[in-house]
Amino acid sequence: MKAIADPSRILADELTAIRIAFQVPDQFPPEVVAAAEQAATRAPTAHADWTDRHFVTLDPAESTDLDQAFAIEMAGNDFILHYAIADIGWFVDPDGPIDAEAWYRGETLYLPDGKANLYPPILSQGVSPSA
Repeated sequence: MKAIADPSRILADELTAIRIAFQVPDQFPPEVVAAAEQAATRAPTAHADWTDRHFVTLDPAESTDLDQAFAIEMAGNDFILHYAIADIGWFVDPDGPIDAEAWYRGETLYLPDGKANLYPPILSQGVSPSA
């Protein structure tokens, strides 16, 4: 049996080859990053302020896009479940560079060693319900 010098390096190389073969994007074009940085400064004026509620997420500790959360409260003998989801679309101009890139990517692609985001991290991580 032949010993493999560095199996983790071989795996990393193979995952890189798969990304290249399937044209998985590893970064965003500069115009998309610039538009995302500008969009992230937009105040969510049309949204209700629920920051007084104690929302939690059910995500792994290493998760960076905490885009869904819930809060439970009592109302007499009943429970009320509040569900929140990041409204990233509100920050994106239709037909702008972020919108075009999102249509091109189609989804956040989760991979064994990382992910290819649908939106730039300043939006996918910065405007989450927990941000």
